[in-house]
Amino acid sequence: MTLFFEDELPEDVHSRYEAVVIASRRARELQMGVRPLVEGTDDQKLTTIALRELVERKLAYEFRDPLEEAKK
Repeated sequence: MTLFFEDELPEDVHSRYEAVVIASRRARELQMGVRPLVEGTDDQKLTTIALRELVERKLAYEFRDPLEEAKK
């Protein structure tokens, strides 16, 4: 079962890989007790909740270029 389609991702998320990285970090936050930003999550896994939050554009995130960081 497909949870979401790539065309549903925010414009600045360029691949499924980036979506998985964002969702996995968010799932860790949810596991530590942070409240979900979407409704109806009682029977869903944390990764599913995190992906829903991403697709529904409820998450704030920032990508950093490791090469740019190394130059500083």
